[in-house]
Amino acid sequence: AELYLYKDEGKWKEGLKLTRGLQRRYPEAMLLVQHEGYFLLRLGRYRQALEKFNQVLEEDPLNGAVRLYYGITLYKMGRIIPATGQFWACVHLDSSPEYKAHAHFFLGQAALLSGDGDLAKRHWERAVEIYPDSRRAKDALKEMESGK
Repeated sequence: AELYLYKDEGKWKEGLKLTRGLQRRYPEAMLLVQHEGYFLLRLGRYRQALEKFNQVLEEDPLNGAVRLYYGITLYKMGRIIPATGQFWACVHLDSSPEYKAHAHFFLGQAALLSGDGDLAKRHWERAVEIYPDSRRAKDALKEMESGK
């Protein structure tokens, strides 16, 4: 439970340290590897994050959360096309509505980068439809409507 507090409070270094300590006690726990990847992503250590996410996906290729985080990592590395594949995988897997909404948000961002504002808008609207608390998608829609 303490790991989730570190996520919520933005204490990425502390969360990474705790995760690694727990992994010494529970080396087979893939959820801890997933958390380590998440904290590495948040710390901007993208290559290391991808290694951790790959490790989880070898065991559980249908993990929608890891597909989302993998996609975000690729996106932040500027690898937009492979990132969109991961976002689509997240959307089509048995992921939570929140994860699916995040994936649609990033698909919208990718569409906007490619010059397709209409497609971006449809993804952001879908994100809000799936998960009404999707602040990022709502903000993107407002920004688009205001002409920014």
